[in-house]
Amino acid sequence: MGKKGPTTKSKKNKSKYKKNRRFNEAYGPTPMDIVKESIIKNKHLSINENIISNGEFYCKECDRYFIDEPTLSGHKRTKPHKRRIKQLKEDMHSRDFAELAGGIYREKL
Repeated sequence: MGKKGPTTKSKKNKSKYKKNRRFNEAYGPTPMDIVKESIIKNKHLSINENIISNGEFYCKECDRYFIDEPTLSGHKRTKPHKRRIKQLKEDMHSRDFAELAGGIYREKL
């Protein structure tokens, strides 16, 4: 006779996973160098009616918009947000670091 198939609940979870994976593959997170430049320049975002909640609740580090203040404050306590801040604090990878790691030394004259 066979076993029963997956329940509806697990089917929903699988579809959510696939949807999110497709979205992340298509868009993905914003590159670090672009986010760092926008934070350094301290771009002030104007109110835009096309964005969620008119663009009022914005996380600069993650480059994401939120519906309201509680959602934004909840996001700031999450692990992905804290990881993103940690990544932004690190120095960007440069050619000099790569050459030092590879054993190539430059002598300054």
